[in-house]
Amino acid sequence: DINSAIEAYEEAQRIREVTGTMESPDGAILLMHLGIVMGARQAHLIRHIGVERRARTDADTQLEHLAESQRILERCGQTESFEGALVLTNIGIAERARGNIEVALEAYSKARFIRKSTDTLETLEGAQLLNSIGAAKGDRGDLEGALDAYGEARRIREATGTLASADGV
Repeated sequence: DINSAIEAYEEAQRIREVTGTMESPDGAILLMHLGIVMGARQAHLIRHIGVERRARTDADTQLEHLAESQRILERCGQTESFEGALVLTNIGIAERARGNIEVALEAYSKARFIRKSTDTLETLEGAQLLNSIGAAKGDRGDLEGALDAYGEARRIREATGTLASADGV
């Protein structure tokens, strides 16, 4: 369950801190995953319980973990990496969920730039990023921009053979 996953990630974080390995790209990704799980708990609470105050706390915590992941990558000189793009994509997802569409699009734009410069846009993760861009542009009312992003994501899915996957649907 979600709470068990959070406990496991928090224990992994404690171990990394004790062993001095938190300040690494792997530590940054651990924090990102902890933030994502907390976001999942937020969605679960909103959907099933409707506990608004707890949900806001989880969203804030999710973004705090993602921001710390980004700071670790900066200190390690790894912001322009696969991990850096992944963290930025998840920051965008969290900001969009909070209704901060422009902030989300800014994070997505940075992630897209990194993916292009590291030749990782033509991947499953690149297609997922483009789907997120399409959704945010649609939220903003930019339907043409949304369709362009979705079209590019579809092209990548077709090229990588992932269109007929659960993630590609």
